[in-house]
Amino acid sequence: MSLMENSKRAFDCAENTAEVADILRVARDLIERVGFSRFSMGELAQNVDMAKGAIYIFAETKEELFAELYLEALKNFISLVLPHAAMDTALTAEMLIAGKADPLFLPLMARFTTTIEPTLPREGLIETKRQVADQMERFAARLVKTRGLEHRRAVELAQALFVALQGASHLAAERPEHFDSLPDDVKDLYSLTDFDDAFARVARLILRGA
Repeated sequence: MSLMENSKRAFDCAENTAEVADILRVARDLIERVGFSRFSMGELAQNVDMAKGAIYIFAETKEELFAELYLEALKNFISLVLPHAAMDTALTAEMLIAGKADPLFLPLMARFTTTIEPTLPREGLIETKRQVADQMERFAARLVKTRGLEHRRAVELAQALFVALQGASHLAAERPEHFDSLPDDVKDLYSLTDFDDAFARVARLILRGA
């Protein structure tokens, strides 16, 4: 169940919208400051100036909160990409640019299927999967309109591009806290894996076969 649906059960709709937006904004700031591993619902509650118990009205776990942040970032990503769907080069370039426009999008995508989805409560998982499917459908519909593809083929193309993006997103993961203390030869190994190159190569192959 989404944050907004949870909050509708407990608060007036106009009030929840502002509270949900505030929770998500503070959660983003906190993640950027302390990272995913150190993020806690208790610290979030302190920064939002809300009782910890009240936070759980909106999200039962931090993974449910991360899922909501991912859905928000995914919707924005799709909106940025849609105007460039007609041309292969423009689409690939915009997916790279839009992917990095939100600093949390790629790290959330990298965690989504491995650590976020498996821990969601049943209703939250169902709602999240449906919202992700809605965004894939938005993308596929634009591919149908701009490329003249059959709907099934457009869905397959949209899914293939996102599988490529999700795979490459692991290369954009944050470096370990002790990175600066690593030996130089180990640091150099990080430079061999580049998100932009990895995604662009796979996207070109996918689009070439579309």
